[in-house]
Amino acid sequence: MESPELIELRELLAQKKEVVTRLDKLKALKSKTKPHVFKKVYEDYSIRLNELNSQIEKKKEVVRKLYSQYEKTRMQYLKEKSSHEDELEEAKLRHMVGEYEDGVFKELEKEKRVEIGALKEKIKEIDDKMKFLKEILEEKTFVKEKVKPTEVKKEETYVEEVIEPIAEAETIEEDLEEIESILEESLTPVEKTEEPKETDKKEDVLVEEKFMDELGKGEEKKKTIVCPKCGHENPPDSYFCEECGSELIPEDIEI
Repeated sequence: MESPELIELRELLAQKKEVVTRLDKLKALKSKTKPHVFKKVYEDYSIRLNELNSQIEKKKEVVRKLYSQYEKTRMQYLKEKSSHEDELEEAKLRHMVGEYEDGVFKELEKEKRVEIGALKEKIKEIDDKMKFLKEILEEKTFVKEKVKPTEVKKEETYVEEVIEPIAEAETIEEDLEEIESILEESLTPVEKTEEPKETDKKEDVLVEEKFMDELGKGEEKKKTIVCPKCGHENPPDSYFCEECGSELIPEDIEI
């Protein structure tokens, strides 16, 4: 016979199953019902389901204790069943060697089989109870959420509010990047022109002196008139060669 706690649990689970079934049917009729009527009925069933879940949760501690008791009882039944099976096996052996007569053995065999059968029934009954209790312990209770029309509007407003800071953050990030770029340019060291080394200065002076010498020589050459006949160099104001007396022509002056 079941305990009062187990009977109450079975009743609570049956009620919960009925409420869940009605809620599923109600959802299928949502489009065919006025919203405010649907909401009222849906909330009534949701409240009832929450109450049943709460009562079942409170009973779970009792269920754990019952499960532990059934487990111990089952172990005891298994031991008794094993003991009767051993006694029956022993009686068979004694009958086979001639110790027990046929009538005695049959009477003993019948008695043991009845006892073993009764224990099997008890073990099966306990297995069913333990299975039921295990399902209750593993069941996850849940709470139906109430859906309000205003929640949708709040959610839309929330999304809009989130978008604005993101855009502002992107603008700030762009400004920071521009500032960093300006700072990098301002901090970039200006390449200094290398001052000419002493050796370079000396080389420039030598080149300049050489150029002036060549220029001076050119001017000296311009001051003389070469005789086209004998090649003698004559002063620039000469009209006749001092060496051979030939007439000097202005075209013969080297430029």
